[in-house]
Amino acid sequence: MDKAVATLERAISLEPQDPTIISHLGDALWQQGRRIEARFRWRQALALEASAEDKRKLQARLDYGLDAAPAMLAQKIHRLRECLQIRKLGWNSTRGGQ
Repeated sequence: MDKAVATLERAISLEPQDPTIISHLGDALWQQGRRIEARFRWRQALALEASAEDKRKLQARLDYGLDAAPAMLAQKIHRLRECLQIRKLGWNSTRGGQ
């Protein structure tokens, strides 16, 4: 993992504004137990990222670390339930509230 961090740091020296490389460096640092440095890199990547989906993923990493996958799945399930509830309410209101 030390080699991965060194390689990613070199990549950042060549592309200092690339949020993907910065995010991957954060991941590698997290795997090494360097949590503070990882979060620093994820915040840096978040500030540079343009995609709303990638920003959401980075925010999940900041909130939960690399254990974000289960939390992100729970968020998606919650959003799906909300959408289904809205559709159900909309459907019921067009059918006279039945």
